[in-house]
Amino acid sequence: KMEGKLPLIMGGVSLLVGGALLFHYLTNDESGEDENLLAGELSEFGSVEKDANGMVKFEDFLKIFKLVTKHSKLQITTFKSKNNEKRRQFLKDGDEDSYRDCIKQQISQEETIYQEVATEVLNYLDIEEQEFMMAQQMHQMNPQFQKTMMEMQLGVEEGDAQPPKVTKEVAKEIFIYVEDEKAKSMANMKGAGGMFGNPNDAEGTINMIVEHSKVGDKLFEKYGIEEEEFAKCIQYYNLIQDPDIQKVMQKSLQNMGPEAMAMLAQMQGGAPGGAAPGGMGF
Repeated sequence: KMEGKLPLIMGGVSLLVGGALLFHYLTNDESGEDENLLAGELSEFGSVEKDANGMVKFEDFLKIFKLVTKHSKLQITTFKSKNNEKRRQFLKDGDEDSYRDCIKQQISQEETIYQEVATEVLNYLDIEEQEFMMAQQMHQMNPQFQKTMMEMQLGVEEGDAQPPKVTKEVAKEIFIYVEDEKAKSMANMKGAGGMFGNPNDAEGTINMIVEHSKVGDKLFEKYGIEEEEFAKCIQYYNLIQDPDIQKVMQKSLQNMGPEAMAMLAQMQGGAPGGAAPGGMGF
């Protein structure tokens, strides 16, 4: 059974958190509703298939990944929606310390959600922590897993063919706005001395996430859409292949400079906020 700390890659974010941490930031009704949904899906999961070496097979590993990510995101979305107004007010007021504290609390609570959902799923399926970690190391570079992880990061739901709330032209306008805001944030951090710090350090990672969050909050203030909806636009309209957007991306990469590019390469390993140009990360 799972005890202590469990490193997971869920939704593209590498987590290393204590299983004993408990945060009760959802109402009992909301928490109970999701628990019922998760319990129902677990009851239909069936037995976990393993290969001759006792390794969880890829198909079941992928099912577990989807299950944990899906139910974690349901709870995180509920929590974030309650936290948005308070966090954005701190930004409007120019209260940097309170804004940063709000982000740090959010990170801790999101990590806890992933940990608790993963614990429930793996315990129900009678999978030991060590064997799941080994399966993760074995399967995480599988192209199908990488594709699934990206889709879940972008909020793409299976069978969801609904178009985004904005047109492609507006989505392109938003894309350019986001890139401009990211460039301003990076310039400000350079002016403060030394970019964001080392992304492998806790404070460097926090700095990255704070700046990421500011861009998302400014996006909502200007266009009235959350970053999840913007991410859906990128996927739905395939903006990465749009010639105009490709020019914007190329310019962004050129403006980043070698220091920022090196930092971006480090962040691609899974730390929060590590998206390439074209996403909300830096």
